[in-house]
Amino acid sequence: MTNENECNDNYDYDTKHLISDDEENSGAGCAMDSNGLTSSIDDIVDNLKVGLFHYLMVLSCGLCFAGYNIYYQAIGFIIISACDLDIDASNKGWLSLSLMIGFTLGVGVLGRMADAYGRRKIFIFSVTINLMSMFASVFAYNYNMLVVMAAIIGCSHSGIAVTIHTYVIEFFPRRQRGVAAGSIVAFLILGSLFSSTVALITLPHPFYKRIGGINFSSWRLYLLIDIIPILIGYCILLFMPDSLRFALVKSEKKSIKLVLDKIDRINSFYKCSNDKDKQYQLLSIPDHVSLGDSKEHTNKNRFQNEIEHFRLFTKRPWLQ
Repeated sequence: MTNENECNDNYDYDTKHLISDDEENSGAGCAMDSNGLTSSIDDIVDNLKVGLFHYLMVLSCGLCFAGYNIYYQAIGFIIISACDLDIDASNKGWLSLSLMIGFTLGVGVLGRMADAYGRRKIFIFSVTINLMSMFASVFAYNYNMLVVMAAIIGCSHSGIAVTIHTYVIEFFPRRQRGVAAGSIVAFLILGSLFSSTVALITLPHPFYKRIGGINFSSWRLYLLIDIIPILIGYCILLFMPDSLRFALVKSEKKSIKLVLDKIDRINSFYKCSNDKDKQYQLLSIPDHVSLGDSKEHTNKNRFQNEIEHFRLFTKRPWLQ
């Protein structure tokens, strides 16, 4: 505890500068637990000024998140207009049902993978699968293929849903995280408006063009245009940095510094004159982070923790 206080006293929060190599080495003697490191990351992010990077982050992740509402609303239009797929009253419910089944199965799997491999990796993986599946749905040669693609799209949507909010808000100062999360959710409404507008423009004008074994018609064009917002968000997302907290858990101090440097470079493209000389401070994070014991203890009691979680869900706190 004495070492922590001594280290914290050495931080000058008024002088916001990027840490040098000497400052990195000087922090090697500080002993912090995972909670202390998490607090340090929050303090670092609180020193960041919301700028171009944060707007691009909300835009890219919001467009990817809007893909859920875009496709979910597109299902209703496809069932009505896809006359070439022999959709009738007996099978039209399978399209939305397969989407929900895929979403349900993917939440647990991709959520665990996000904790193991990082939120950004699983986020990009999910958006990639989403784009490929939607593009394959455009050229579906029968209804069964469209149903299978809907299940895969639902699984990819679950990967986006479990990672997007935590990935976005960790780059925002604590005072701005509520606004960031609300902005991401607002893209769902924008996605619905976009999907309805495209349907209003394309579907009332049916056409058929033979391409291989399929008839490329208005509903396929409608679904193809629906991919554009997700594709734009995906392209921006490729230039976004990795998760700060994942680098923290992996004890990769240099990765944290690279992420903050990247944020500073992106924000430097547009900043006020008052912020011209302003840089950001990275607190000294020790190289020998003592997370091994906690990880070993967590892995040892993983099954017991899961049982405890389910037991807590069955409690009725309103009776206590």
